[in-house]
Amino acid sequence: MQKKIVPKMYPMIPLTIPGDDDDDDEAVLFDDL
Repeated sequence: MQKKIVPKMYPMIPLTIPGDDDDDDEAVLFDDL
């Protein structure tokens, strides 16, 4: 699973990459915060 870097300016916006079937992205993003 690739870890996505979230800009601190947009901590509340879950990044969804087209073609990315990883539903755990949101969980990982918020977990990294």
